[in-house]
Amino acid sequence: MKLMTFPVPADTPKVVVNTPTNRILALDCSGSMSNDLPKIRTMLKNKLPTMVLPQDTLTIIWFSGHGQCGTLFECTKLESLADIQRVNDAIDRFVKPVGMTGFKAPLELVKDLTQRLSGDCTLSFLTDGGENVSSKKEVLEVCKALSEELTTVTMVEFGYYADSKMILDMAEELGGSVVLAENFVNYYESLESSLKTSASGKKIKINKITAEYVIGNLSDGFVIARPDAVGTITLPANTVSYSYFDGTGDIDDIELNTRDDNLSDAGYAVSALILKGQADKALQLASVIGDVELYHQVENSFSKQDYARTVELANAFGSGKKRFYTTKPRQRNLIPDENAYNVLTLLMDLASEEGNFLDLSYESFVYEAIGAKRDTAEVGEGENTFKPVFKDKTNDIKAQITKLNFDEDRPNISILVRREGTVTVPENDLGFKDTFESFIWRNYTIVKDGIINVRFLPVVLSKASYDLFKQLEVIDEPFKVGKTFVIDTKRFPIINRSMATPTTSDSLFRQCFDLYVLKVKQKVLGAKVEKSEFGQKFAALYGDDGAKFLKELGISEGGFSPKTVKGESLDPYVAKVLEVKMAGLNSIPTIDAVQKAIDSGKSLTPAQRVMADVMKALEGVSDYVGELTTTVAAVRALRNQIVQVKFGIILGKKWFTDMNNIEDNTRTLDFGLGKDIVCSVELADKEV
Repeated sequence: MKLMTFPVPADTPKVVVNTPTNRILALDCSGSMSNDLPKIRTMLKNKLPTMVLPQDTLTIIWFSGHGQCGTLFECTKLESLADIQRVNDAIDRFVKPVGMTGFKAPLELVKDLTQRLSGDCTLSFLTDGGENVSSKKEVLEVCKALSEELTTVTMVEFGYYADSKMILDMAEELGGSVVLAENFVNYYESLESSLKTSASGKKIKINKITAEYVIGNLSDGFVIARPDAVGTITLPANTVSYSYFDGTGDIDDIELNTRDDNLSDAGYAVSALILKGQADKALQLASVIGDVELYHQVENSFSKQDYARTVELANAFGSGKKRFYTTKPRQRNLIPDENAYNVLTLLMDLASEEGNFLDLSYESFVYEAIGAKRDTAEVGEGENTFKPVFKDKTNDIKAQITKLNFDEDRPNISILVRREGTVTVPENDLGFKDTFESFIWRNYTIVKDGIINVRFLPVVLSKASYDLFKQLEVIDEPFKVGKTFVIDTKRFPIINRSMATPTTSDSLFRQCFDLYVLKVKQKVLGAKVEKSEFGQKFAALYGDDGAKFLKELGISEGGFSPKTVKGESLDPYVAKVLEVKMAGLNSIPTIDAVQKAIDSGKSLTPAQRVMADVMKALEGVSDYVGELTTTVAAVRALRNQIVQVKFGIILGKKWFTDMNNIEDNTRTLDFGLGKDIVCSVELADKEV
């Protein structure tokens, strides 16, 4: 397969600069934008007067969910202080978070506007979410109808949880570009660029295209366009060349039919492949290009954050802001580092060594909780209600890292820590003071759906962990007991290529069955272990009434764990979920039900047979506590192995080697249960 690049036709009309243009800004005001809208609101009020050129008009459309869409102001020129004040008032009134996310309604407003206006129109469309109102087909139909109405389109994917595939599909129908805006600063830069882009003139049409898509190379950016039913593509007036991939198989060559001799258009092609989720093809193209810096960036791209950094670098080469081969000579024999140190391994190393702490009070520690917020529930009734509150013992909070927690179906990793403190206690006649010493367990999600949720990780390290990280060049400062070291997780890929190497579904299914057996064993042992000591220490110390009083507040020997109520809901987003199902083994039966089935002589279900086998195997065990401790550790270790496989499938974007494709996802296996088990693995986009 070759990358082919051609100049635009010689008879293409020249771009007319400095012509009056109608600039349209569509802004996502859904609930998930709540953290960034205040900054965007301030930026718009302060910067729009200098961003919008004197001859241009500005329209701002806000949108969120069903029935929540409107125009702040239409075709306004910022010529006077009164104009600016009117715009600022509208921004303050409407640019606020509300509802879900829907794309069709704002696009229809844009379409209506362009049909009423004369002159060129451009669109900058920002969202951090996905379509929750209309069907994808309906949205893309509106995009297709709009493509001829707009001279340039910039689709801004804000943050890391937007529906990337949907945004790219919209951009391809619109003949527009996609900007990955990691944060507010990136958005400001992209908005300023889109509001000042001159692309007036008749759109360029190229006929007889047989490729799946075409990359339109602009002077500062690129667009991806799909050919219509007869093989015609439409590109913006400021397109200088266009590229597409010809042939099948691996990318092994670049053929230029332009005067560009430094392969800059190939930089844009790398970005296009990354945006389309074809990281392996991007690595092949980077290898053909032979720029060492670009190659190493592409080879470790697995998450959206990695993609954003890769696209930023590749675009710099495409625009000419960076030149190929300036750091090292061209190399054509580059080999990927299969075992690059990565965030997943780093976190495992942190949790595997005793004496490592997370410094929660360090100034660079910025944490955003995931999932719906939950508030501590009040206890008591009527006028006697009371809400217990946990307070850390000190403002200098260094919480011991105890273990890592993994989500079994999504690429989430959290650090579990123990925080020491006190809990407020209401007035009582049991002798308790107004505070009670306790501790609280907290999970801090470091990786959320394959995205770094905490960039700067402040940690106090044991000497053994320090020596390891120093050797791996994670840190370079001298060791000191109690010193906080800040690890920049952005320096590392989420996983490495060896973790993304495809495995067999048979191997994963058998690991999942082994984990199921261990969980059954854990349940049986848990029922056998004498728990009289736990839950009765407080009774011995404070009496039955005192222990009951503390329990109602959520205080026990296990720490402070109060009842909670659901807080403010978050705007849902689409995440990749990999689920394994084994027919008849998706839940664990009760011990009593299995014993009754055994006593009755009835045929056992697969799940009951597993438990019966476990119960029989444990008959000779005397040290239930020790066996339970060993089993819990085995469950954790095997779960970690399974999670790594799932990470590789989700982030590596590869399927199992013994399955043909993602639809080929079911196998029937014999686990020695007297009945074959139907096993399936499903990778899907789910709203979370």
